[in-house]
Amino acid sequence: MDPVKFGIVGIGGFGRVHVKSIEALEQDGRARLDAAVVIDPENHPEKLAEFATRNVRIYDNIEDLISAGGVDYITLPIGIHHHVPLSVQSLEAGFNVVCEKPIAATIQDANRLVDAKNKTGKTVLIGYQSIYAHSTQTIKTRLLEGRLGKLNA
Repeated sequence: MDPVKFGIVGIGGFGRVHVKSIEALEQDGRARLDAAVVIDPENHPEKLAEFATRNVRIYDNIEDLISAGGVDYITLPIGIHHHVPLSVQSLEAGFNVVCEKPIAATIQDANRLVDAKNKTGKTVLIGYQSIYAHSTQTIKTRLLEGRLGKLNA
């Protein structure tokens, strides 16, 4: 199976977590970081040098990434106010999307994203980074079993 190709919008802040996650998948041959939108290259000279050695394509904005294509997923570790507009833009251009929580600032925006997902038939994944962590699941199990006391509704 060919590795899933990712394009990422933003490599600073929480984007570093997305980059590391993709790189971990690269180790298993399951994914490849193929492209990155880097808005502030002056803040990332080492990462950009590394990307150059790995043939990661670099763009100044999402429009250029979308136009170039060649990726399966666009990952959006960006500000909340950009979640829906850039996710919808990516979906409508034919890409699957990985975005962060919260999905949107309003229910209307969340519905707009769901509508775009349904219309395009593409996948939208919303990252909840700790929900499946072993420790979180252990606490959940113990709570549900009543081992930590009674839950009050």
